[in-house]
Amino acid sequence: MSPPSARSSSNRTPALASFSEAAFSKAGFALLLIALHLPLLRWPYFWDEVGQFVPAALDIYHSGELVPHSTIPNVHPPGVMLWIAGVWRWFGCSIFATRAAMLFIALLGCWWVYRLAFEFLCPDRKAAAMTVVLLALSPLFFSQAVMALLDMPAMAFTALALLMFFRERWFASTVACTLLVMVKETGALLPAVLGIVLLRERRWRDAVLFLLPALPLAGWLFLLHARTGQWFGNRAFAQYNLTYPLNPVRLGAALLRRLYYLFVGTGYFIGTIALWRARRSIVWSRAWRVVTIFAAVHLLAMCVMGGAVLERYLLPILPLVLAGFANVLARRPVAFAAMCATSIACMFINPLYPFPLENNLAWGDYVRVQKDASDYLSVHMPAGAAIAATFPFDNCLRRIDVGYTTKPFRIIDLPDSTPVAVAQARGADAFALFSSTWDPLGIERNSTWRAFLERFYDYHPDATPDQIDALLRMHPVARFERGGQWIELFRP
Repeated sequence: MSPPSARSSSNRTPALASFSEAAFSKAGFALLLIALHLPLLRWPYFWDEVGQFVPAALDIYHSGELVPHSTIPNVHPPGVMLWIAGVWRWFGCSIFATRAAMLFIALLGCWWVYRLAFEFLCPDRKAAAMTVVLLALSPLFFSQAVMALLDMPAMAFTALALLMFFRERWFASTVACTLLVMVKETGALLPAVLGIVLLRERRWRDAVLFLLPALPLAGWLFLLHARTGQWFGNRAFAQYNLTYPLNPVRLGAALLRRLYYLFVGTGYFIGTIALWRARRSIVWSRAWRVVTIFAAVHLLAMCVMGGAVLERYLLPILPLVLAGFANVLARRPVAFAAMCATSIACMFINPLYPFPLENNLAWGDYVRVQKDASDYLSVHMPAGAAIAATFPFDNCLRRIDVGYTTKPFRIIDLPDSTPVAVAQARGADAFALFSSTWDPLGIERNSTWRAFLERFYDYHPDATPDQIDALLRMHPVARFERGGQWIELFRP
């Protein structure tokens, strides 16, 4: 994973640095990235956005409450939600403002990744620019760049903290680590690693600085405990993210899945093969030793913590892996072009196996289908009607200010879409059933695979549209489909 050591930025001439920055063309790159994201800036909120982070930002916006009350609180610090609420104060509360605010952080993150690669990770100035191109074309980053989630900002501040660390600007690195920790609690891994590195180098006073990011995180945890009685906001969240992943089978599967995404999927196998072939010429610099240690710690921690094995949790280390690929692909332009082409294709073409829809532009089909269903209900159902639905569609209908519905409805929350849970919707005025996974080959219908999921992941198949009449005495009144995603509405 680690390429030849990079030259120190102090050895570069001003002319060379100027030429490199001109080649990168900051303004041109930013304008291109903004232009490519313009169609996404008005897409409705997705999954955890509408279920957690946007309601939490609205609580800050309306009442200044850091601990959310309109959604279930959890351990995630309020940094991103404060940023969004602040942008709303200046530009108005809208989906466009939210997505533009997140895209601004993504642009900063790209610049910091470029500087980190150019100064410390990539001896060839072309490789630094290639690193950012690979990042910008990553389907995961491209989608997350406009989403009100935590991992893209965590990636940006990780890059900034590492850049300042290698420049030996310790206080600036500490400030970046503090911002990182207040974006996502798992960001505390980075200052811990950097502090230990300095301790091993016997730089005691500098190492102490990296204890500072723990202070605001501790303050947030005390506030959360004072308001909820739970250190992690709620007991179910703590159980799902701290104890549930520790089953050896789930732990091993999570590790394999994360390794697959970083080194095989999305065309990354091209970079992995190139790295393997160049392994004997690799020279480890101090910067590469540090980022490799951090990447390994982060990778393992994301397997141990987090019940949902989402690829977006890997975003803080994805640029580091891509910098390694770029170093060897700088001498293989055909392979680099193939990797770029594969990444672009993967933005629009879904894999043949189930995957999180937020990994590429499939999430756009998902949210627009749910918006179509919300519009139908707003037109055909009276205000206050009882609508039964599961997460996240229940949250789409719960409040007007998330941009889905124009009428307030009474929501009957169902824990899932299994037949037993669906039966709880008896008496509702309407029921919504929708696709929750992408499975074109019907893998989850395979009896062996289903038995594995039932044993280790508490999996139970969803009810089918054909079962709703028997379960609820309801008939279908509308169905909406886009790109393989669907939602069907039923009424008595």
